Amino acid sequence: MKRVIVTGASGFIGRYTLQMLVQAGFEVHAVSRDPDPKLCEGVLWHHLDIMDDRSAGALCSSIEATHLMHLAWYTEHGKFWMLARIWIGWLAVCVCSNSSCNMVVSV
Repeated sequence: MKRVIVTGASGFIGRYTLQMLVQAGFEVHAVSRDPDPKLCEGVLWHHLDIMDDRSAGALCSSIEATHLMHLAWYTEHGKFWMLARIWIGWLAVCVCSNSSCNMVVSV
């Protein structure tokens, strides 16, 4: 089973990827600060602060995703540079907690 975690799933880019991933046969796990299950049928929603490494690690370990689509972004002026820490953290957490994760995409 192909499983994907999509961060920023209710955001500007993320919400448009969900249906395509479901149609492509993925089990889709959407992560968002503001989950909106109405966006797409067949998606499992997770309300999570992606800055919390412990919660991110627990989620990645429990899902055992084969793919990570990291689309979360922080747009407040002067604070968006901290996203590098989020990206590196999610990459490390998902890949290190699950040896079956074989593809990572970030926009």
